[in-house]
Amino acid sequence: MVPISYAVKGQQHAHALAAYKSAFPSRDIQTNLLTLLLVFLTDHYGCVARAAHADQVTHAAVVPSTRGRPGPHPLRALIGDRMRFPWVPLIANTEISPDLREFHPDRFRVNAGDLDGACVLLLDDTWTTGARVQSAAYALKRAGAVKVAVVVLGRHVNPGYAGWKPILDAIKDRPYQQKVCAVHA
Repeated sequence: MVPISYAVKGQQHAHALAAYKSAFPSRDIQTNLLTLLLVFLTDHYGCVARAAHADQVTHAAVVPSTRGRPGPHPLRALIGDRMRFPWVPLIANTEISPDLREFHPDRFRVNAGDLDGACVLLLDDTWTTGARVQSAAYALKRAGAVKVAVVVLGRHVNPGYAGWKPILDAIKDRPYQQKVCAVHA
């Protein structure tokens, strides 16, 4: 899993990750997030592939909403046809509570043909517990994918949680830098 940036509760990036999928999203916020993702993938695709021990990504997928939102996930809609990989549709199991915050092997199913030997770039907007991403990766592997490389736009951080204090203290004076990533060699 490669997060592009931390998304600290109450700060700009966390706000953008919530606002881009609202009923009336800001076009500026959507454009900024799309640009962040595409530039990150342009600059760090090799880093992500190496971290996943993959020679080449063959497919892409987005972790679906578990809240019953109609239509495509806002991140999938935002990306549109800007990626060269075929998309693997994932479907949320409506019998699994959307409030479940742990891995569940049946949370998602793959609605695609044969994924035997595939390496899937799995995208998500926000990583909080990781349960949904892990469940989606499991569904992709069960469908035949041999590798799943995960990129998330923001790793959710709640500054009210004491465990985050040392990390937030360490990065408080360090702005985001596009030239490096969490797995940059």
